[in-house]
Amino acid sequence: MEKLSFGLRFHGGPHVIEALQLLTGKTSTDANDYNVTHIVVANLQHDMGVRSVKPQFPHSKVIGAHTLQYDSLDYKVNSDLGNKPVKLQDIAAANGETVSGYENLEFVYLSKHKNRELVVYENKHKVLFESDLLITVGDRGPTNTLEQYSEATGFTDGYNPHTGRALIGNFFYPQGWVSQWIQRRINGFKFPEGIEGCKAILSWDIETIVPSHGNLVEKNCSGILKQVFGFEK
Repeated sequence: MEKLSFGLRFHGGPHVIEALQLLTGKTSTDANDYNVTHIVVANLQHDMGVRSVKPQFPHSKVIGAHTLQYDSLDYKVNSDLGNKPVKLQDIAAANGETVSGYENLEFVYLSKHKNRELVVYENKHKVLFESDLLITVGDRGPTNTLEQYSEATGFTDGYNPHTGRALIGNFFYPQGWVSQWIQRRINGFKFPEGIEGCKAILSWDIETIVPSHGNLVEKNCSGILKQVFGFEK
């Protein structure tokens, strides 16, 4: 039995992450062949990757919540920048630096989120990258395979991750009231700042959501977020 297995995408052993090759079309495995300038730590609970990735790109700048326990945090994002859309230039300026370019990137730091979530929006392709803002892993159904538990990632056909203590995973889909209640609490909705931060995210024109937990969301993105946030009845 897995304990909350919907959160353990890479729990089975070593994996090779080929995002750079896929994004750039290059085949090199040498980190020096890629111009990685910034690494974003999604929140306080999704920080393991940066500790292994940063040494491969020593000149990159690490961006994360100011409370993140990481010595090499270059750009600290605090509540002054929270709950509103900001650019990389704003984050750099708050840390005494100046940058140019990166006009395609926008950020919202949810200062009242349980895990201090920092979401990234790539406005050229209208993609939202998030970790614990939205969890959509419960609605399996006959035509909806959970990507992280599919045959492509080494699981058997029809594998059900929602067993034993991971049964709660069945409730994590946008239409479920349990999921909505839990996610609003995680997103800090008992504070006005939490609500404002989520409204700021909805100001973007989002066509794709790339989550840490669950499948890609490729249609009705804003509608699904409104549903989870309780902004649409």
